[in-house]
Amino acid sequence: MVHCMCAIDVFYVPFLTNSDIRAESSCHYCDSRISLSVKSCVVEDIEPATTVLWDSAAEYDCPHTNFFCSSEHLRRWSEGAPEQPGRLASLLDALDRGRTAAKRILRDLQR
Repeated sequence: MVHCMCAIDVFYVPFLTNSDIRAESSCHYCDSRISLSVKSCVVEDIEPATTVLWDSAAEYDCPHTNFFCSSEHLRRWSEGAPEQPGRLASLLDALDRGRTAAKRILRDLQR
């Protein structure tokens, strides 16, 4: 088991470890359960299927990169947190970002 500091970190792990993952989290707005798996570097088994991610604009994403069970819950949260820069991201966007970050991390480790 690996504990990740924020939602985007989940998407680095499959590329850094070359393994499938199962992630458990909760909606940052309502605390309802969110689960997903990444198999062969593809996002699968998403519950709920409407899950999205708030991708903060911070150089280091934590602590404001979070899962939401729906874009509606993300919208409600963001109305109460207008000072939080960032954007709505799909899980596919997050997976692409994880792939890119893992390549950079692995390249840096080889130096």
